[in-house]
Amino acid sequence: MITLLFSFTVLTAETYYLDKEAGNDDNNGTSEGAAWKNVSLIKNKSLDPGDQVLLKRGQSWDDVLNISSDGEDGQPIIFGAYGSGEKPEIYGMDISGDYIIVENLLIDHKKDDSDCVELSRSENLILRNLTIQNGLRDGIDGNRADNILIEGCTIRHFLNGSFSSQADAHGIVLTNTIGMTILNTEIYQVSGDCVQTDPDRDTLPTPDSLWIENCHFWTGPLIEDFNSGWKTGDIPGENALDTKLVKDDWDAIDRMQITIKNTIAHGWKDGNISNMAAFNLKEKIEATLDGVTVYDCEIAFRLRGTRGNANVTIMNTVVYECEKAFRVENDVANLKLYNSTFGANIDEFFKEADSENNRETWEILNNAFLAPKPAEAQHSSNKEALPSDFENSDGNEYQLSEGSSLIDQGIEVALVQTDRDGTLRPQGKGYDIGAYEFEGEPTLISADGFIGPEEISLKQNYPNPFNPETTIEFNIATPGAVTLAIYSSTGQLVRRLINSSFLPGVYSVKWDGKNIFGNKVAGGMYHYRLDSAGKSQTKKMLLIP
Repeated sequence: MITLLFSFTVLTAETYYLDKEAGNDDNNGTSEGAAWKNVSLIKNKSLDPGDQVLLKRGQSWDDVLNISSDGEDGQPIIFGAYGSGEKPEIYGMDISGDYIIVENLLIDHKKDDSDCVELSRSENLILRNLTIQNGLRDGIDGNRADNILIEGCTIRHFLNGSFSSQADAHGIVLTNTIGMTILNTEIYQVSGDCVQTDPDRDTLPTPDSLWIENCHFWTGPLIEDFNSGWKTGDIPGENALDTKLVKDDWDAIDRMQITIKNTIAHGWKDGNISNMAAFNLKEKIEATLDGVTVYDCEIAFRLRGTRGNANVTIMNTVVYECEKAFRVENDVANLKLYNSTFGANIDEFFKEADSENNRETWEILNNAFLAPKPAEAQHSSNKEALPSDFENSDGNEYQLSEGSSLIDQGIEVALVQTDRDGTLRPQGKGYDIGAYEFEGEPTLISADGFIGPEEISLKQNYPNPFNPETTIEFNIATPGAVTLAIYSSTGQLVRRLINSSFLPGVYSVKWDGKNIFGNKVAGGMYHYRLDSAGKSQTKKMLLIP
């Protein structure tokens, strides 16, 4: 992830208050009783690093919040809310200052024909817990705005044109923006893309370092009329993500780096454009998608080889109920597809358009297909799956069932260290096939070996000392939650081996000397601790270098 942003040891210089009903712009603004009245006042105020500006909850201003003052590293200028009730509401926001945090506001653009939030020639910004809605242009437009974090926001209903004459209005636009992280954010029902890079394709520097994680991007039929152009039942939108870069001299620019993790995208179908796709990945990018879920779309992934080629790696991904899983165009090269599950109701796995070449650069391994596997996935590590291989394929839940034919049947892929839930690969003798690694229960040695009605017992690991792995046995006397974790000699958590519920019995589990990130730990003394039924036991073990 992009290193962000600045120190959060905030030394507040002054706090100013805004109260639309009881405030007065002639006040000094430094207390609730002496609050300012109008948001427009901020445009002409010189704020200092560490200052805070707080808007009263439950009130609204039909003004743009203009922020041009600069904070500093460790002393950002913070804009937020005070009091109780609904988020303070403003009409728009324009930020040109550096080291700024804006949080806990509603920004309603009243369906006007301009961008709702503009970030221009600014750096080190955090937009957190904002609701941004109702415009005819973009929700957030970033132009020469670098090192930006958008976290916990909702961006919705930016609709331009009409269903029959759709025009672009995007959720987030990046132009000349280096370093944007989007976390835990929902974007939906925009007439363009949820996120788009460099829409004009004519400016330098090109966008770079985009990280999207734990987000939800979607579209679907409008539940009410938005305006005369967009009516109830219309389905807006083009893509969840659309990547564009400069047209001229593209061979001289750096490849744009994009990472997308644990993000859900759905609904891109039945609109008024052809080839609606969740992810439209094209031009000179290096994109990694890990743990993505795509469903209910015309196309899950549209990949193109134009202007430098979209180098795309997809892993731990689940796709279902899509007309096409992939549409590959313009001789796209360097597709890497690992440990993904393609579930029910996919009409076509690969639709190729002008893409007969560069197949030799593709690598497709360890994927599960709930249908005959496509010609592009003929490697022996790709498997046709049955519904019984999954816990609940009818409900589109594709965790592996006990005894699944996909368990331990894959090959090692160095880039894929965990599954989409963070479980280390492999858990057994080999990699499991598909997006999930089967995490079997510890071996039950005996159901009669427990000590007494109120006791637990943790045995000494064997072998000890050890390298590379060791076995830990433990007894559980009463049913309930059990945790078994490894700690360093200084008490830091190394890895949690067990965190589940068990019936009484004697169990064993192996530790392979790896931490939660799948990396081998250094030799030395480690502690392992068993917790169950309100009791705990701890023992030591020695890992030999």
